[in-house]
Amino acid sequence: MAGTKIQMTAAKHLTLSQICQRLNQLNTASDVERVAHLEHSLGDVQSVLLVYERYYTRVSSYASLTILLTEHGQTQTADLISSGGGDGYLNLSLGANRSFAKEYAKALEECGFTTHKDDTPKGFFKKLEHLLE
Repeated sequence: MAGTKIQMTAAKHLTLSQICQRLNQLNTASDVERVAHLEHSLGDVQSVLLVYERYYTRVSSYASLTILLTEHGQTQTADLISSGGGDGYLNLSLGANRSFAKEYAKALEECGFTTHKDDTPKGFFKKLEHLLE
């Protein structure tokens, strides 16, 4: 099993609170549970840490998604890390953590973010997981 890491940036046009509201709308539309929501400010830097969890029947396991939203001046960043969702001898997630991260990355794109780094699994397992999504 491999985790998925996605890094995104945006020029500020929504507040972090508005972005969190948009992400939380995904929770009500699916079987996602928000595990944590932490907010911090230090000088002119604000951050929000969100942790979500979803059960995937196809692998009989939970996947987690951690999102760190940071705002400094007119720049916002989002770091998404998904993990878990693996099952069986090889602990393959069968695309569970990847699809979890991609769903929230798409919502962030709708908020004006663009992806500048996507560390999804490479090679054979990426192809296998993509086919099983």
